[in-house]
Amino acid sequence: MPDEEGEIEELLAENRMLMKARTCKVCMDAEVNTVLLPCGHLVCCASCADCAVSCPVCSNHISEKVKIAGT
Repeated sequence: MPDEEGEIEELLAENRMLMKARTCKVCMDAEVNTVLLPCGHLVCCASCADCAVSCPVCSNHISEKVKIAGT
C-alpha cells in the first residue's frame, strides 16, 4: 500500500504540473490556444492574445497570432 500511495501522489503532482502548463499565463483561467509570432510562445488564450501587443514571456513585439487546432 505505501508504494501505491506514493505513486498516486506522484501522478497527482504530474497532473497539476501539466494543467498549469496548459493554463493561460495572462488570465490564469482559460486553456492556452494561441501561438505568438515571431517568438513562437504558446502561453495565452485567444482572448488574452487579442489584447496583447507584446509577448508576456519575452516582451517581443507580436506580428501575428495563430490559434492552434483542436481547441
